[in-house]
Amino acid sequence: MSGKSKKQTKESALSRILGTVAKGMGKPVAYTVALLGLVSLFPGVELPALLQVLAGSVGIEIIGSLIDRVVFGEDISEETIINEVERALTQSGLEDLLTKDDFYHAFAHIRKGQTKLHKDNIGILQALSRLEELVLVAEKVPSYKETPIGQLANRLRGWFQALSYRFESHQTITEEHFEWIIQVPTEQGYERVLVYGVASEANLSDLFELKQVVANQNTDKGWLIASRRISQAVRDDLEKVGNVLCFTLDELIDKDADFTRYFEWLEREVIRRGIDKRYISLAATKDEVDASTKNIIGQSLYDKRNGWIEGYIDRWLDDPAKEHLSILGEFGTGKTWFALHYAWITFRHYLEAKQRGIERPRLPIYIPLGDFAKARNVDALLLRFFRKHRIPLPNYDSFEQLNRMGKLLIIFDGFDEMASRVNRQRMLENFWELAKTIVPGAKVILTCRTEHFPEWRESKQLLGAEVQFTHKLTGDAPRFEVLGLEKFTEEQVRHVLSQITDSTTIEIILSNPQLREMVSRPIMK
Repeated sequence: MSGKSKKQTKESALSRILGTVAKGMGKPVAYTVALLGLVSLFPGVELPALLQVLAGSVGIEIIGSLIDRVVFGEDISEETIINEVERALTQSGLEDLLTKDDFYHAFAHIRKGQTKLHKDNIGILQALSRLEELVLVAEKVPSYKETPIGQLANRLRGWFQALSYRFESHQTITEEHFEWIIQVPTEQGYERVLVYGVASEANLSDLFELKQVVANQNTDKGWLIASRRISQAVRDDLEKVGNVLCFTLDELIDKDADFTRYFEWLEREVIRRGIDKRYISLAATKDEVDASTKNIIGQSLYDKRNGWIEGYIDRWLDDPAKEHLSILGEFGTGKTWFALHYAWITFRHYLEAKQRGIERPRLPIYIPLGDFAKARNVDALLLRFFRKHRIPLPNYDSFEQLNRMGKLLIIFDGFDEMASRVNRQRMLENFWELAKTIVPGAKVILTCRTEHFPEWRESKQLLGAEVQFTHKLTGDAPRFEVLGLEKFTEEQVRHVLSQITDSTTIEIILSNPQLREMVSRPIMK
C-alpha cells in the first residue's frame, strides 16, 4: 500500500471512530479524539501547550493504536471503541477538561494555524474539514454523559477521584451498565473493588452478573450501585453474601460523608432559639431590571399569596439557571432566624426522603460567618466548619465534589459580620472568595445587613455581582439574584402581639409610630 493510500485509509478509520464517538459520547469527546487522532496521523500538527502537556503520549498512542486496529481489519465493536476512548481520556488526564472550552479552542487553533503547515500536508486541511463535519453530528445526538447511565458514571467517577480511589484499566461501558475496578485504601494497603453501575432499579440479574464478574476478575469485593432504586430481592439476597454490597448513589456517599453531628447541632440551635415554635414567615421583594439599561422597571413582592420567601427559594432551588441568592435586610428583620429555619425544614425533608428511599433534597449547610471571620480563605473556612461539627469528610475535594453534584445547599449567614472593620477592597475580596463555592451544580445563599453598605445601590451592585474583582474566579461568572427582606405587616404584628398581650394593649402599641416600628421587626418577637 502506498504511503498516500495508507494515509487515506487511516483517515477513513479515524472517521469511523469519530462517528461512533460522536453518537455515543458527545461533541467534546469527539473533538478530543479528533485532536489526538490528527496528531497521530500528521506529526506536523501541534497541540496547544495546555493540551500537549496533559495528553502527553498516552492518549495519542491509544487512539493511534485504535486507528491501526481498524485499518488492519480487526472486527471492533462500537462498545470496544467507546471503552478505548474512555481509557485514553482517563490515562491522559484529558477527561478533566471535557466540561471546558479548551477542545473547541484547540480545534480552532489548528485550523487557524494551517498556514504554518507544510504545503505537502494539504491532506490535513481536507481531513480537518471532514472531521469537523463528523463532530458536528454529535450536536443532534444526546451525549453519553447526558444519559442516565452516563450521569451516574460521571458523578461516581468524580466522587471516587475526590476520595483518592485509584482506577485500574478494566472498564466496560454499555447503554445499560458500566464496570470499573477501583482500589480503595485500607489500613493494610488497599482493596480491589469491582464497581457495577446501573441507572435503573438494581435487580437480581444485575446482582448475579456482578458476582460473576467479581469471580472472573478476582477482586476483593463487588459494589452494585444504582442511581436511586434497589429491589427488595437484592437487599434480601445480600444478607447472605459477604463480599458484595449494594448502594444507591446517596447511600454510597453516606459511607464517607456523615453529617449526623452537624444535624444534631442544627436542631438544638433551632429549638434553643425557639425558632421551631415562634418563627413567622417573611415577605421579600426583588427588583425587576431592564436587561439593556440596567434601570429598575418594577418590583416583585413575595408574600402570603405566593408562599413568602420560602416559596420563592423553593422555586429558585428548582431553577438550574440560577446559582446564587443574596438576601439583604435591615437590623432585626429576621435574616438569621430565616436562614436557620429554612436549613432546619430542609433537613427534616432530607431525613424523610432518606427514610422513604426517594430522591433527597440538598443537604442544608448553615454557616454563620461571624464564627469563621478569621479564616484566610473559603477552603480554610469550610475545613474549620467540618472540624467544629466533626463531619468526617476526608478532604476539601470531597466537599467540592458534593457541591458540583448538586447535593448541597450552602447558606452563608452574616456577610456583614465577616466583612466588618475592613476596607472596600477587602470586602470585595471576601465576597469573591465566598463566590468560589458557586460552581456548576451549586446553590448558595448569602445574607447581609443593609446597613453594612453606605448606599442601597452599592449593596445591590456587589451582592448582584455587578462589581468585579480581578482575581475572583476561573471560568464564567456566577449568576446572582438579590432579595430584600420586608418588615412584618400589620396583620403579622397583630398575630405576634396576640400571643403575649390583650387587644387593648395591641391597639395602644399600633397607634404609637415608634412602638409600631419596633414591633414590625421580627427580632422584637
